[in-house]
Amino acid sequence: MATRKIKEQLTLRGDKVIWIIVLLMALISIIAVYSSSYALANRGDVSTFHYLFSQMKSILISWGVLLLFYKLSLRIYRRLAIPSIFIILLMLLGVLLQYYVLKTTAHLPAARWLDLGFTSIQPAEFAKIAVVIYLAKILEVKAQKMKDFKTFALWILAPIGATCIMTLLGSFSATLIIGLTTVIILICSSVPRKFLLLSMAVLGLSGGIAFFCNYQFGWFSRLDTVSARVERFFMSDEEKSKLSQEEQDKIADKEYQSNEARQAIQLGGIQGLGAGNSIKRTTLPNPYDDYIYSIIVEEWGLIGGTLVLFLYVWFLFHCVIIVRSCKKIFSAVCVIGLSTLITFQALIHIAVNIGIIPETGQTLPMISHGGTAYMLMSAAFGIILAINRTIEISKEKEEKEKNALLWNNAEQKLS
Repeated sequence: MATRKIKEQLTLRGDKVIWIIVLLMALISIIAVYSSSYALANRGDVSTFHYLFSQMKSILISWGVLLLFYKLSLRIYRRLAIPSIFIILLMLLGVLLQYYVLKTTAHLPAARWLDLGFTSIQPAEFAKIAVVIYLAKILEVKAQKMKDFKTFALWILAPIGATCIMTLLGSFSATLIIGLTTVIILICSSVPRKFLLLSMAVLGLSGGIAFFCNYQFGWFSRLDTVSARVERFFMSDEEKSKLSQEEQDKIADKEYQSNEARQAIQLGGIQGLGAGNSIKRTTLPNPYDDYIYSIIVEEWGLIGGTLVLFLYVWFLFHCVIIVRSCKKIFSAVCVIGLSTLITFQALIHIAVNIGIIPETGQTLPMISHGGTAYMLMSAAFGIILAINRTIEISKEKEEKEKNALLWNNAEQKLS
């Protein structure tokens, strides 16, 4: 009996394809980060093996995080859902206090990091997952009571809006991901459509107020960064030629990373230059995180780049299958939200690398250089697999009960 229990504990349940995808992403991450860290190693006067072992260590820790979240009961997620959003709001408030009031992190490029003394974290990354779990809990317990917009605004618009506003002060792209993930969740839920339309109106009004406050008082400086990036992205060569030489040099400096990334993809062609043969890894400033996809395509070609994209699409497809098996609103919303979050961030990263949209600073989930973001994405995968595991166990119990009932009925007929 004890041996069987131990065996059950060690057995990995859940969608086998998702487990395979996580493993493949880890392998791609090790190879890609090792190859793309060449310039970083030279600047730090260390071997590239230093970053190889560092990435392997991060992946092992992240796998530990994934397994922890995979093993946790869904009851724990339900209990932590509402407190988590308020903890995130306090963390984001701490970021703003350190950056704007205490000035202890004012030397950093934006109000993103919370300095804990021994390390720094980005609460916006935690917010992505916390918002999904919070919405799952609220939609499960409050959906039937949301008969008026006041209740909807109190439990959904107010906390999510506050999270987005404070995140916007440090990262527009993180705010965009949180906002669009929220919209997808609400569209897939039973929330009245008129509430969604009113939410869109509130969102538009809030955006207008944010731009006005930034224009008048400079409160949302990240909007200036976003506006400048969008303007540069859509500026034609003819328009650039009319600018002064100094302005052209500034634009060229700002576009350097994106231009290098596109050139890396062009060099890759169909088959790529081969693993470890990247040329642009020495000139691209962040080839191991923000622009790792361009290095993958340069070395592995269109074939490798398509494979990476396919992994995220394949993952999303299997998450849809899991959602169809969910009997609880909480489980379904968690899978919808987390899978949308992961896939959407991956698509944004890829779109930036191939030059479809302006740069955002978003990493490629489960592949870019390890850190807080890598561990949190691992936690998201762990939650999805935990839900799938719970569904499998529930089905097995139902099957056993059904078989036991049939056996009892058969015995009764024979007697």
